[in-house]
Amino acid sequence: MCAKVDAGNFEVIHHEMGHIEYFMQYRRLASLFRTGANAAFHEAVGDTVALSVGTMQHLHDVQLSDIDPSNISRGSLTD
Repeated sequence: MCAKVDAGNFEVIHHEMGHIEYFMQYRRLASLFRTGANAAFHEAVGDTVALSVGTMQHLHDVQLSDIDPSNISRGSLTD
């Protein structure tokens, strides 16, 4: 799926991981209930995970950005 390392593939991987986590929560239910609420909700879970990993705080926490998010809120990126 990912041939090169870039921001787009970083988000796609996390979107797919969101689907996997969603499925894992339903795996022990009866087959009638394993499909979840509906397809749109399922996609929203994947999108939520993908969007959350793109925040400056997360990128800083996993050391993918040198920018300290606390400096952004003060309005200075050079401190």
